[in-house]
Amino acid sequence: MRRALRAVALLGVCAGPAAPPAPAQTEAPRLAVTGAGAGVSCAEWAATAHADFELEQWAFGFASAIAAAAQMRDGGDPLARMDAEAVHAWLGDRCRRRPEEPLSVALIRLVLAAPR
Repeated sequence: MRRALRAVALLGVCAGPAAPPAPAQTEAPRLAVTGAGAGVSCAEWAATAHADFELEQWAFGFASAIAAAAQMRDGGDPLARMDAEAVHAWLGDRCRRRPEEPLSVALIRLVLAAPR
C-alpha cells in the first residue's frame, strides 16, 4: 500500500498540477471566424458596405448568431429594434472610428450595445 501511495505522489509531482494554468493576462482572446467575413476589417466593411452582398449577408448572419446566444443567456432579442439600415448605420459609425478593428468584433459590440 505504501508503495502505491508513493507512486501516486510521484506521478502527481511529475505530471504537475491537476488544473491547467490560467491564461496570461496580456493574452487577448482569439476568435475563430469562418466564411466571407473571416479576416475582414472595419475599413474593408466601410469601403464595401452596401456593394458586397455576400459580406453583408455574412455580417447579418454572424450578428444574428451572437444575438441568439445573448437572447438565450439574458432573454430579450437584442436586435429586435434594428433593421438592416440601423445595422449599417451603427457599423458605419463604429468602423469610421475604429477602421483597424475586425468586423467580427464590431458585430459583437453591436449586439452587446443594442437596447433590449
